[in-house]
Amino acid sequence: MQGGCTCENAPLMRIGQGNIDIAAAIAPRPLGLTAADDWTKELETKGYPALQNLYAMLGHQDRLTAVFHTHFPHNYNHVNRTVMYSFFNRHFGLGFDEPVLERDFELLSKEQLSVWNDQHPAPSGSDVGDLHEVTLLGLATEDSTDRLSTLVPRTANDVDNFRDVVGSAWETILDRRLSHVSDLQFTDTQDVAHGGFTLTLGHFNYAAASEQIPAMTLRSGKAVKKGVVVWLIETGKSGLLEGDTVIAPVAKLLKKGYTIVSADLSGQGEFLANDEPLESQRMWYQRSGKNGWERLSGYTYGYNHSLFVKRTHDALSLIRFAAGLSGKKNIHLVGLDQTAGPITLAARSQAGGQSAEPSST
Repeated sequence: MQGGCTCENAPLMRIGQGNIDIAAAIAPRPLGLTAADDWTKELETKGYPALQNLYAMLGHQDRLTAVFHTHFPHNYNHVNRTVMYSFFNRHFGLGFDEPVLERDFELLSKEQLSVWNDQHPAPSGSDVGDLHEVTLLGLATEDSTDRLSTLVPRTANDVDNFRDVVGSAWETILDRRLSHVSDLQFTDTQDVAHGGFTLTLGHFNYAAASEQIPAMTLRSGKAVKKGVVVWLIETGKSGLLEGDTVIAPVAKLLKKGYTIVSADLSGQGEFLANDEPLESQRMWYQRSGKNGWERLSGYTYGYNHSLFVKRTHDALSLIRFAAGLSGKKNIHLVGLDQTAGPITLAARSQAGGQSAEPSST
């Protein structure tokens, strides 16, 4: 129920929620709704009952109005306008007799309706269209960057404010903490000897989020002696293997008694067709995607986490799994390349200082 206009969509706006949640934010103030034979056609059974419960809970059932004229296509016709007139008449105390009916009016001329004239000419060229919008967005971005730069801590006293503002935004964008990950199941499908070590292949199932992640463990013995290393890499778990053995830094840790776990994060390894790495985030466009407005990022990010966020979620699941292997031993995160490094930092920020309860294995 999002509508297709750029003005109705923005990144993060409808992840895990929708228009009913947005409409509910107005409670307990008066709220009027109409439905038609469009994306609102199921409003009467999906959404409206929840709003009724909310207004009843707040003790203001009389402030919620809705009609469901789904025999009409998408519209703002006379039937729905009449409902709107009564809604405003009642809640603003306008005093009109009900039903409030429309009256004939004299259509104004184009000149009377126009803002632009010889003294105030209409804008043109770079002051209109996509180029003008890009310029405005550039100004907004510059302003945002300037404001964020003032938050960078310069003294110890600045840290709390930085965490409050930037940390809260980070929490909203990443939308998951380690404490949220539970009931993680690991199914191993194959144990093989690889370079003198034991390689276990399998996958995680995180049913609560409908996520499945191909993963592997590497160890030099049955027990975790030193701790568990969660190793993230740009190419996925296969990046830790080198022919019939493992890459040198991993081998060094294995010989010291560490267990290594890795996975194919979203868009890596087993998720890819023909092993071709993703060059960019997959986007969803309106219509043909030829016009600028049809390629609005909000159509993708308004409903879906970015690839970076999805991979951070996968990394948190990997940390949760590592907790089940490590017992009370330390868990270490490694991410050395330009892809894995930022994901590792993001996952570490969301792991916090909390104890990671063991998962099922």
